[in-house]
Amino acid sequence: MKIDNATWFGLIAVPFVIAVGQILFKMTAVSNAGQGPLGLLSNVTFWIAIVIYGSATIAWIATIESVPISRAYLFVALTYLYVPLLSWIFLREQVTYRTFAGMMIVIVGIVVSVSN
Repeated sequence: MKIDNATWFGLIAVPFVIAVGQILFKMTAVSNAGQGPLGLLSNVTFWIAIVIYGSATIAWIATIESVPISRAYLFVALTYLYVPLLSWIFLREQVTYRTFAGMMIVIVGIVVSVSN
């Protein structure tokens, strides 16, 4: 099956956008600590994350239009690469060698799974 450039972009970019949403949700959790669920309603970061997730969902639907979901969904595993990297960059969280090794295993798994 030949995958066009736009679909490849979606397969790689949508998980990245989802990972950005996860970082924003973590930032929301920290800033909303102790305020309960109603505190989310006035949290701008929360609403930005919701919009990002909604946009990613729409982009994902367009992406899987021409690709079997059984192959496309493997790329969602890229979030296991993106989230630790983004949390290290933006949240100053530690990424251990074990985490890095796991990230590499995910990449190898995707490559093995989708190669012809």
